[in-house]
Amino acid sequence: MPVICQTVIGWLEEWAPPLLAEDGDSIGLQVGSRGTKVEKVLVALEVTPEVVAEAVKEKVQLIVSHHPLIRDPLARLDYDSFPALLAVRLVENRIHFYAAHTNMDAATGGVNDLLAERLGLTGVRVMRPATKERLYKLAVFIPRGHEDEVRQAICNAGAGQVPACGSGNYDECTFLVEGTGTFRPLPGAHPFIGQIGGLERAEESRLETVVPETRLRAVIRAMLAAHPYEEVAYDLCPIKNQEPCKTGLGRVGKLPKPEPLHIFAEQVGDALDQQSVRLAGDPERLVSTVALCGGGGMSLLKRAVEADADVYVTGDVRHHDALNALAQGIAVIDAGHHATEKIIAPAMAAYLTEKAAAAGAQLDVILSRVNTDPFRNQRQEAGIHSTGQEAEGNPAPPPASGKLLIYIDGASRGNPGNAAAGVAILDEQQEPVLERKQYLGKTTNNVAEYQALILALQEAVNMGAVKVEIRTDSELLARQWNGEYRVQNPGLVPLMRQARQMADRLQSCKVVHVPRERNKRADALANQAIDEHLNNQEPGANS
Repeated sequence: MPVICQTVIGWLEEWAPPLLAEDGDSIGLQVGSRGTKVEKVLVALEVTPEVVAEAVKEKVQLIVSHHPLIRDPLARLDYDSFPALLAVRLVENRIHFYAAHTNMDAATGGVNDLLAERLGLTGVRVMRPATKERLYKLAVFIPRGHEDEVRQAICNAGAGQVPACGSGNYDECTFLVEGTGTFRPLPGAHPFIGQIGGLERAEESRLETVVPETRLRAVIRAMLAAHPYEEVAYDLCPIKNQEPCKTGLGRVGKLPKPEPLHIFAEQVGDALDQQSVRLAGDPERLVSTVALCGGGGMSLLKRAVEADADVYVTGDVRHHDALNALAQGIAVIDAGHHATEKIIAPAMAAYLTEKAAAAGAQLDVILSRVNTDPFRNQRQEAGIHSTGQEAEGNPAPPPASGKLLIYIDGASRGNPGNAAAGVAILDEQQEPVLERKQYLGKTTNNVAEYQALILALQEAVNMGAVKVEIRTDSELLARQWNGEYRVQNPGLVPLMRQARQMADRLQSCKVVHVPRERNKRADALANQAIDEHLNNQEPGANS
């Protein structure tokens, strides 16, 4: 089934309704036409000249981005200014552009939920709920005997929940009253019942329910599809009573156990693949309640304080904002704007792929390979790393064949205990290409194995690999990857999801179990990372 631009937009807005966006945020279709046929979509965190060049090279018709291209109204299209220059390039190449920004930050399963999941928080709640949800009363007239199928369709699409916004305590709440409807089919009509030119008196039922605005489009579409009449009679009226929204900006949750602030900061950096994060607060302070907001979230500091959070994780923290936070008794971790939001691009790509497959649509969804983070760690650029890894923006060159053989291992001393990942990358002739090791904090051996897999896939994608064979001595990991075992541990489910999303960027990814003696190099790298961490601990420190 061919897809038009509006279909893709509809899928995205089912997930992140425009109603959730902050006032004045420039979201939605910024370049292009909703009715144009789309065969290929590029998903990126933001659009830059490099992303536009990638889109042109890949021959895509639509770019879906988190950050808008046009943030303020354009007074003129000056070809030599930004963002007009990129908008013109998109138009010249007939590429459409859609942005899901603060609505995707606030949406269930969006930026902030993904960030909370990545940091391992439990009992997660919304820090600042979105504005109250507008509600509508829907009344539809249905021929007798077809009430159940229409009722089921609209309730499945999101109608009939009480409370109406989000996961209510009651669902399928409707009211039904019977009556008689009249109509006369005119020439050209194709009536479900009745004859052309004759006045029909039909036994009908009036079905009433409540619909939140964020589900209105999906409910109406489901109703029209399930209703037997050619022309459906229905009333749609806004109602005064409103429901508090169950989603919004920021999240607050608990760590599995209290951690010293400096240990949690390391965990944040590892979870977000950051070489370093900025920390304001006593490094030895125990933290348990975490507030977070992806991107630049210091405007929500008051909410984080009101939530009794011990630490606030966000990006773009200014000097005086950090001092203000400390004066109010809350620590701050600045993990970077890009790092706290980049997790949404793979999620959007996976979502669109799933929606297209479910609809039987012919749509190719690809994830941008451009690193749009404008900042670099100078020590990283200078190559000052014991592992010898390449900087993120300058990965090791891929082998000519695009094929890699990768050995991985996760090690944990104590299970849970001090843990690390080791990765040894070889080319097709089994010549060494790159080695990575990464300390993971205190976690289990199984989590460490999965983190090693994710680290390996990240390096393979950064190197531009096409086909990858990953070898592990973890039989559990190999069998779970190949579908022989189910992933039942809740802590491993998001790690498997993350690894799958990264593997989708490769043409093929094979995971093979090998004996431990054939995996010595990756094992050695993981244990080296643990030893280096322990050797760097101060005497008497809790390791």
